[in-house]
Amino acid sequence: MVKKPISQVELSFVIPACDEEGLIEAVLDTVDAVARNGRLRYEIVVVDDGSRDLTFEKATAYAKRNSHVKVLSYAANMGKGYALKTGFMQAAGVLVVFADGDCEVDLHTIWRYLAALEHGDIVIASKRHPDSHVEVPLARK
Repeated sequence: MVKKPISQVELSFVIPACDEEGLIEAVLDTVDAVARNGRLRYEIVVVDDGSRDLTFEKATAYAKRNSHVKVLSYAANMGKGYALKTGFMQAAGVLVVFADGDCEVDLHTIWRYLAALEHGDIVIASKRHPDSHVEVPLARK
C-alpha cells in the first residue's frame, strides 16, 4: 500500500470576497480566531472577485501580517461560483470549508461539521435548513 504524504495544511478556509473593504479585516480576524481555536494546521484563502474598492489591498496588507493568509485576485468580477472554484483549486488543506466575505454564518459551527465527517465524506450546511439559526450582520440590514 502506498501512503499519501501528509499535507502541511490540514484545513483551508476559502473566503470569496467582492467589494468587502469595510468588512474584510474583521472577517479575517474572525476566521483566524476560529481557526486558532482548533488543533489543525490551517490556511485562509481570500479570493478577491474583481473588487472595485480596496478589498484586495486590505486583504493583502492583512496577509503580510499573518502568514496563514494568502490572497488571490483577478480583475473582472466572475461571480461567487468562480471565486469558490478558484479558492478550492488553490487550497492546500485536506479539509476545505468556505464562508462568504461578510461572514454571515457563525464560523464556530465548523467544528461540529468537521466532527460529522467521522460518519461521512461530505458535510453540507445550509442557512435555509429549518433548524438553522442565522443572525444577519448589521452591514447587511
